[in-house]
Amino acid sequence: MTDPSARADPPVAAGVAVPPGGAVPAGLPGAADARPSGDLCDWLRGEWTITRRINENEGRFEGHARFTPDPNAPATLIWHEHGHLRLGGHQGTAERTLRIEPAAHGAWQVRFADGRPFHVLDLTAGSCEARHPCGADVYRGRYAVDGPDRFVVTWRVAGPRKDDVIESVYVRRTCR
Repeated sequence: MTDPSARADPPVAAGVAVPPGGAVPAGLPGAADARPSGDLCDWLRGEWTITRRINENEGRFEGHARFTPDPNAPATLIWHEHGHLRLGGHQGTAERTLRIEPAAHGAWQVRFADGRPFHVLDLTAGSCEARHPCGADVYRGRYAVDGPDRFVVTWRVAGPRKDDVIESVYVRRTCR
């Protein structure tokens, strides 16, 4: 698994679910309670806990994500993760930073910290698929909002160098 913006040995790549406009579409569990006022920045702003399983329990990341508006571009969020990674023989601190920017038609563009595109994200239907080529390998993601203070992201990674499933569960640290 490779994410050039991560600072861990080995790095872990994963996505983040972002509900456009901050509202969870009807029909999702908790959707009636999950219609926060405001926009994306309002919905995501703050701290979330993360539990990430890699290939069932072959690896695990536990930590926090913080979403903060970019002071130079208030509609853009800076997403920073920090925590503890256990994968193979490695155990230690891991962190990464991504950017989430508004894109066309209510979608969002997720970018690595250096500005390279990661993938487009559009949750207007409550869930969506995403794709990210990484050399000859391909990350295929599924995003879903699972209530007003929880979202789940699952990546299936396939190719000549990788065969992984990465599941991340994000839960708001202080429920609204």
